[in-house]
Amino acid sequence: MNNSSQSSQAKLDNAINDLNSEIAPSRDLWPGIEKAISQQPREQVKNNHYSWRSNLALAASVVALVITLVNVNGLPNPSNQTDVVAMMVESFENERQAMLVSFGNKPVSKNALSADLQKQLDELIKARKSIISALEEDPENADLIHLLKFTQQQELSLLNHIYRPKWQTI
Repeated sequence: MNNSSQSSQAKLDNAINDLNSEIAPSRDLWPGIEKAISQQPREQVKNNHYSWRSNLALAASVVALVITLVNVNGLPNPSNQTDVVAMMVESFENERQAMLVSFGNKPVSKNALSADLQKQLDELIKARKSIISALEEDPENADLIHLLKFTQQQELSLLNHIYRPKWQTI
């Protein structure tokens, strides 16, 4: 470093050392501190009391909501799940039949299908039947219901691929 920067640094260091390290307040702060300390426990009691009331009101409103929903909708009925599965199966069969009718209901011989497509179709049919029988034992199993819906969609997609006219493909 050069001499001018060293002398400037020395001047700054001396000025910093000459500064007071404490700043005295312009008035006495102790009365305000004592007042804040003495009022703090009372405010906590009020906040706890308010919090207790708000929690009680929240719990009461949740209970009222549950009671209202049970009165309006009734208690869950396991037979509703069975009805859902039966409706899904019936809807699938109707959609499948409508698809086959729209394609002229022409049966595709097993020889005309590639072995891979026939294997996929057979596996989907077998899987769908297996899921339906599992749902008869456990009709409330949401995973099985979703799996049945997925399997039905896959079977319809494969049937669409098999039966669509060749001139529609690009």
